Amino acid sequence: MGRGRERTEHRFRYRAIHGPENMIRLRCGVAYTLRSVWVSTVAARVDCMLDREQICQFIDFSAIWGLSMERRDADVSTPEATLPWTADDYLVWEREQSERHEWDGANVVAMTGARVRHARVVGNVFSLLRAQLPSRCEAFAEALKLRAGHAIRYPDILVVCAPELDLEADVVDDAVFLVEVLSPSTARIDRGAKLAEYAQVPSLEGYLIVDPVRRHLELYRHEGGQLVPVVTVEAGGGMIALFGTVVLPVDDIYEGVL
Repeated sequence: MGRGRERTEHRFRYRAIHGPENMIRLRCGVAYTLRSVWVSTVAARVDCMLDREQICQFIDFSAIWGLSMERRDADVSTPEATLPWTADDYLVWEREQSERHEWDGANVVAMTGARVRHARVVGNVFSLLRAQLPSRCEAFAEALKLRAGHAIRYPDILVVCAPELDLEADVVDDAVFLVEVLSPSTARIDRGAKLAEYAQVPSLEGYLIVDPVRRHLELYRHEGGQLVPVVTVEAGGGMIALFGTVVLPVDDIYEGVL
């Protein structure tokens, strides 16, 4: 039995030290306890780099030897430190961070900083919305998190229409309209994963995607549990009707940019 324990510990240490290049960092001091009928307690301190595939391989290897693994005293100072997480785990951790992160339903996603072009378009749309929204509605730019299905996102702009908002809330689940301004790092997600996630917000009426590099707007309506494309604006000026009585001049969206 001793040889089996030595092989297990060696396998773990080997995977911990000799990992590939595509790695995520686990904070030093995350402790795991291994238990089996022939090993009373073996504590392995993770002070290394491990990728998710390696962790899964180790868990599979442990199962072969009849082991179970449980985490104890985990220090969640990095987003990957205690994967897998729940949305609630993410929220507790994210509220303590100086930078913003999203939750895609399975992983923490760090958000990169914006360029002036992106920030200016967000500011233009935000100002136009605030000027037209009815008194019961309010727009927020890059400030509040939105719960969308299993994900939690930071839309560039979200609109909420409610009698009263909790002033201490940092997450909403009842947005009526969303705006995302594309960037090189988010375009695929804004048109893909987020489109599916935002469709799971019951209160949502529409979703606008703005390309800040060229005059290109994509407007989606929420119908039958899906976000359906209804308007695509290419070049030119004119107006685009978003929801309710809110209509934005295309020229004003791109003021100071194009």
